[in-house]
Amino acid sequence: ANFTPERFLENMAQCDVFVGLKRKTLVGTVSLGGDKLHALFVEPSWQGQGIGRCLVDHLEAHAAARGIRLLRVSSSITACAFFEKLGYHLLAFEPHRDGSTFLMSKRLGRSP
Repeated sequence: ANFTPERFLENMAQCDVFVGLKRKTLVGTVSLGGDKLHALFVEPSWQGQGIGRCLVDHLEAHAAARGIRLLRVSSSITACAFFEKLGYHLLAFEPHRDGSTFLMSKRLGRSP
């Protein structure tokens, strides 16, 4: 229900959305809402080629430029290792009826 076309367009209006293109083909997307990374997706046939990392790197630079110093993400269990490799740390388990997630965070920029 969170990813119907209508809901996606509604969320896009409230977030900064970035897309990854490869040879003029849309291969991934990520968005920033407040201080939270939302909806990182990479087309399955393009996974494992660094596209997700590039999208997250771009989003983190954008967030830091907007003054965000702590970026959060609600990660699926299958994405936790990916985010850990990028420097995110587990904060809490988030139980939900439609699929539980793991709240993770990462400090951006230099530490004071």
